[in-house]
Amino acid sequence: MVLKWIGRILYVLIVGFATYFMITVAIAARTTSYLESVKEECINDNKYLITAYTVGNSQGGTQAYILSDPIYEKTFNLKDPSDETKNRYNVKVQAYSYTIFDKKNSYNYFAIIFKDIEINVDGVLRDADGLLQMTAQFEFDQSILIDNTWILTHTTAIAPIYDPSTGILMINSESLKAQDGSPSNIKKMEIYYKTETGEVPFLKLKQEETGVVLDGVDAFGSIDTTRLYDFKGDAIRLNHLYPTAQNNDVLYYNAQAVNDLKKFDKVIFNYMSIFVAIVIVITYLIFFNKMVVNLIKTKIEARKNKKLGATTITPNSAVDIQRSDVIDSQPKD
Repeated sequence: MVLKWIGRILYVLIVGFATYFMITVAIAARTTSYLESVKEECINDNKYLITAYTVGNSQGGTQAYILSDPIYEKTFNLKDPSDETKNRYNVKVQAYSYTIFDKKNSYNYFAIIFKDIEINVDGVLRDADGLLQMTAQFEFDQSILIDNTWILTHTTAIAPIYDPSTGILMINSESLKAQDGSPSNIKKMEIYYKTETGEVPFLKLKQEETGVVLDGVDAFGSIDTTRLYDFKGDAIRLNHLYPTAQNNDVLYYNAQAVNDLKKFDKVIFNYMSIFVAIVIVITYLIFFNKMVVNLIKTKIEARKNKKLGATTITPNSAVDIQRSDVIDSQPKD
């Protein structure tokens, strides 16, 4: 009896974990479906892209209010020496400051978007979908707290967007704080792409202050020391500049984004309906199938026994009995 209860408890726990997992998968599927449905809008409009990813990642719980003009924008290009009509390297870098609002609070973010990426050299690694594998390494002027550790440098992957030529970094400005609570600014940012022999520098950006040293040059062969000038201070802390961001004309806001996401709630319903049906079938087979089968067998046996054990007298058999009695009662010669 004890073993049966242990088995039941384990089964409940397994179903609970499986339910949590399926809910996570279903929500991710809804987000993927939503982002795929607004692909063209995201490719053509950076602010729409930031909005869509903010709404999708928060499951409609927050909205993005974006400074309409980018805080940084520059294109880097290097032609192929053997053919000046082709690019060896190319990228357009744009940064946007934005704030997200939930029901009670606001949080500052900034996004760095890489568009028109071209890396036309041998040995470049791509994933199964043909997307480039790129990372960004940041160095800060003061240590920041990441994963319970105070660090001066941090490396993160650049998320590819839809095609190999676009990538995005979305960074929480609130996390860029020193131990005393003061803002920690980005001193330099280095972008790398992966090859068969390791990571190769693609783009190196640094603040204008003197004393900031970068090891070597990037793929474009030079370093402009003013490139990160706007990646600091209130430029990436938007609600300090616009505390009433929700009613400010200089900010971009797409009120329809949450409703567009909700149109894909059916994806979650479909996933969970299939999951619930599977759980019902498995639960029946494990806990109820044997009992039901035994009950059916018992009823069948009871019916058979009832037929075999009952004596049925028909009108014809009664007449036959009466005739035999009459013959036996007549006197014999």
